Amino acid sequence: MPFTDVINRAALDHIFQKATWTQPGNLSLGLSTTTPTLAGGNITEPSGNAYARVVTDPLEWTRTDSEIENNVRHDFPEATGSWGTLTHFVLLDGSTLVAFGSLTASQAVTSGQQPYFNIGELIARYI
Repeated sequence: MPFTDVINRAALDHIFQKATWTQPGNLSLGLSTTTPTLAGGNITEPSGNAYARVVTDPLEWTRTDSEIENNVRHDFPEATGSWGTLTHFVLLDGSTLVAFGSLTASQAVTSGQQPYFNIGELIARYI
């Protein structure tokens, strides 16, 4: 999961003392049926059918040498209809895309299913 242009610019501004970067409180974890871009676009989240983003605390992610991964299980609501075929996850700070990654396997979510991700299934590698 690469970090987006917005995050890379904020980090550089902070390092070179152009601006102070405030760490986010909570992040939102979402799902997408399309591949997001480094510019922060092309996110297609499910609409309706009980889909909702999941709030995640930054402390629920562990950094290793060159990646971060979830260190708690993340559960989404039970779908009441089709969410489409999910291919990616996204991490957002408000409406700003922070990072994204491919799901280990695409998931076609239909009514009655409740997507979840066990510890270590959501991995962010920085580029």
